[in-house]
Amino acid sequence: MNDQPTLWDALAAADEAIARVDNNADEGWKRAADRVVWEWSQTYRDFTTDDVMESLDSLGVTTHDNRALGPVIRRMVRKGIIHEVGMTRSRRRHGARIPVYAGKPRTTTQERGA
Repeated sequence: MNDQPTLWDALAAADEAIARVDNNADEGWKRAADRVVWEWSQTYRDFTTDDVMESLDSLGVTTHDNRALGPVIRRMVRKGIIHEVGMTRSRRRHGARIPVYAGKPRTTTQERGA
């Protein structure tokens, strides 16, 4: 019998880990992270999680586990606020490859706030 986990097992374990990090993150930090990601999405410039973390650092907002940004980013992607546009090397994580994001293009009515 094969004891190796299936792809579905791995995806379920990843979702569980992300949910655990999200549940343990400070609510005030998550609100600040949501706001910062939203603000980056409105700049029409590409950005990374490094940029978001540096913005949070400049606000003096911290959390005990920086992985809590993952669920924030996932929610913003699912809501269609941001999307992945490429990859780059992290300035904060020893050159690890990380996604580059951009805000979703807006229609004329969205730009006016309708």
